[in-house]
Amino acid sequence: MNLDWSKLLDDSRRRPDESSKSEHDPRDEFARDHDRILFSPAFRRLADKTQIFPHDPNDAVRNRLTHTIEVANIARGFAKRIVDGLRRDGANDSDDLLQERISSILAAAALAHDLGNPPFGHKGEKTIKAWAKRRLTRFEDGWKNDFTKFDGNAQSIRLLTRLQLRDHDYGLDLTRGTLAVALKYPTSSTGGGKKTGFFASEKNIVEDVWEAVGLGEGRRHPLTSLVEASDNIAYLAGDTEDTIRKGLASFAQLLPYLEKNEKPLFDFAKSTLEKYRSEVTAITPHELDLLTVGRFGAELISVMMNECSTTFLQRLSREDESGWETEIFDENPRLKNLMEVLRNGFHSDFAYTSHDVLERELRADSVLRDLLDVFYGAALREFGNDETAKFSATRHALTRREGTFVWSITAENYRRVFQKTPAEPPQRRAMQLAIDMVSGMTDTYALRLHAKLRSQVFSYGFRCKTESYITT
Repeated sequence: MNLDWSKLLDDSRRRPDESSKSEHDPRDEFARDHDRILFSPAFRRLADKTQIFPHDPNDAVRNRLTHTIEVANIARGFAKRIVDGLRRDGANDSDDLLQERISSILAAAALAHDLGNPPFGHKGEKTIKAWAKRRLTRFEDGWKNDFTKFDGNAQSIRLLTRLQLRDHDYGLDLTRGTLAVALKYPTSSTGGGKKTGFFASEKNIVEDVWEAVGLGEGRRHPLTSLVEASDNIAYLAGDTEDTIRKGLASFAQLLPYLEKNEKPLFDFAKSTLEKYRSEVTAITPHELDLLTVGRFGAELISVMMNECSTTFLQRLSREDESGWETEIFDENPRLKNLMEVLRNGFHSDFAYTSHDVLERELRADSVLRDLLDVFYGAALREFGNDETAKFSATRHALTRREGTFVWSITAENYRRVFQKTPAEPPQRRAMQLAIDMVSGMTDTYALRLHAKLRSQVFSYGFRCKTESYITT
């Protein structure tokens, strides 16, 4: 397969007068992308967004930030493994330069992969979609899919290209190559794909990126599959360790899941446990578990990276360009089996149904619905037209004082985007701002703001009808 890597690694930027690079800056353009994401507020906020276990008192348990750093490290590690295959496929850079550029673009896209995730993980996504469906029952315009099919991946693209505050309207103004790799699903909210890759509001931006890199609707960047695989590898290994670290399961309880369907890793896990048990003295059972799962996690990551690299290089050797839309974990039998054994087996039985996780999901639903309502109401009040009257008859009727306060705490860069789209329908603009604002919150900020509004601003509490919101 001869892919056009000169296009796929396009390092141009959308901003016409982008010339901020110093002549003394040795970084390639993709490394600059990596650093722009790394130093952004959206990246720092990942430190207080749930990976699996919310607000865990054990600092060694992962959050979204530590998970994302691990994903980027794994993604960067693929560069050396695949560079020879890329050279055979027609990439023109010298080996060292090609490896450096691939390493940078993979790491940059990996850092960006979770930026758009709302508070409380995937439960937050479900709550936003359910809230939008209830709010938009009266409207049939095509734009409602941006909200009823909300997805954290599409919100990441919106953050990168619009919402992050700089001195222009291009967001972080990343290279087109990095944006193409960061686009996990090559379908819009109005398309027929199972997942939303980008919203209609960013369609023109994505089409510009596709034109530059030689892709289009339904065709994703080959390197995206490695970023996706890096995410899978990181959470399969990380969730296994965190489940045992929290004491929700012992390492011995992991062994039966491996023994039945993953004999090589079972043998490694069992021999490692026996080795440490015999060699390390004066150690508690839990400490023995932590020592063993740490060594097992390193082996697990290595095995999965080798399998991913093999599958990726096999794809490159094919005559046609098909297959890049399929997850590597779905194509590789061993990886598919590991996903079943760990995520759908061990993690599902011991982690995903734990008390902490279930309690978080219950809190997330009511907190996010209330916050979405008040920011939506405050945005509609800014119009000062009939929409306010319509809104006052619905779930939350904001007084002028309440609306003014909520508007005052809305992020200025989000308000700027809101105010620059006057031609769009009022409901769209207000709903977009509410979702931008709430999805950008950390878990702690959402909880604290909700409590503050309930106790101080809305002195008699949120005025809610007793209606059921089902987000399953």
